[in-house]
Amino acid sequence: MMCAAGFMWLVLRRLNLAEVTGAIAAIPRSVLGLAVLSLAAGYTIRITRWWLLLREGDRQLKLAACVWPLLASVALNNVIPFRAGDGARIVGFRKALAAPPARVLATLVAERVLDLTVLLGMFFVGLGGVRAGAIPETYIRACVVIACLGLIGWTIALYFGTHLRSWLLRACRHRALIARKLTR
Repeated sequence: MMCAAGFMWLVLRRLNLAEVTGAIAAIPRSVLGLAVLSLAAGYTIRITRWWLLLREGDRQLKLAACVWPLLASVALNNVIPFRAGDGARIVGFRKALAAPPARVLATLVAERVLDLTVLLGMFFVGLGGVRAGAIPETYIRACVVIACLGLIGWTIALYFGTHLRSWLLRACRHRALIARKLTR
């Protein structure tokens, strides 16, 4: 928290509020409205995606139960380091979600993999519009390696999905996890 406050002070100490107010006032209302709608649509999709992932373990889970935990964790991630919001989502919202921490953690891992897949896809699509040499070759190679690993991972998940699910469910029923109430 102190780290976030320190960076906020560094940003705000030389901020000219009159310039900020003028810049905000110069934004066309239609653009501002579109930005707010886009933000709302993005969060709606993320909440729905997370709800669908969590519902695999509990069909009774309501969409509304996922709204506050996701929004609160995103807010915490924005101001506290080390993905503290994700930690809060895993252990802090167990009762609201009626889900063990292991299930919530699994959904967060799935979310990150899906996010990375989408970002890499957007990177490669966007790469077509960038002039040659504008992006260092090392970055492009790293993205290709990550994309190939992701493709292998998705292939394994799709091909061995039932076996993988069975193995993960067996692992979640381990005595040590159940004794610590990390899973059911």
